[in-house]
Amino acid sequence: MAFGGVREWIRKRDKNFWVSIFLFIFSAAVAREAHRLGLGDLHSPGPGFMMFGASSLLGFLSFHLLLKFFMARESTQKNPWAGRRWGRLIAVFSALTIYIYLLNPIGYLLTTFFLMVFLLRILGSRKWVSIVGSAAFISFLTYVVFSVWFSLNFPKGVFRFF
Repeated sequence: MAFGGVREWIRKRDKNFWVSIFLFIFSAAVAREAHRLGLGDLHSPGPGFMMFGASSLLGFLSFHLLLKFFMARESTQKNPWAGRRWGRLIAVFSALTIYIYLLNPIGYLLTTFFLMVFLLRILGSRKWVSIVGSAAFISFLTYVVFSVWFSLNFPKGVFRFF
C-alpha cells in the first residue's frame, strides 16, 4: 500500500502536533475574519483589531509549538495531567468564577484587589505585606490604565467616586 507509511507517520504523532495544527488553522481563520471586519489603525482601531492581534498571537504560539515538536528528538507519550496540583487549579478556577459574579455588586477595584490577594497567596508569595501591597498596586494600576487612559467604564460598586 502506498499510504501505509503515511498512516504510520500519522499514528506516531504526539497530541501536541495535532493541537498545534488545529490552533494554527483556527487562528488563521479568525485572523481572516477579523481582517474582513476591519483593522483600523493604532490610533483608531477597528472592530477586528483585537481579534486580529489575539489570533496572530495564537498562530505564532501554535507555530512555535509545531516547530518545537519537529525539533524534538523523540516523541514523549507520558500523561500530561500527572503530577499537577489539582487543588490549586480548582481554587484558581473557582476564584475567577466568583470574581465574575462579584464584579458588578462590589466593583472593579475591591473585587480585583481581593482576587489578587488570593492569587498571590495561593501561587506562592509568603509575606502578607508584599501580598497586600502588590494586590493594591496591581488593582490601582490596571484601573488607571484601562479606566483613565483608555476611558473604559468599570463597575463602580461600593466606590461610587471613582
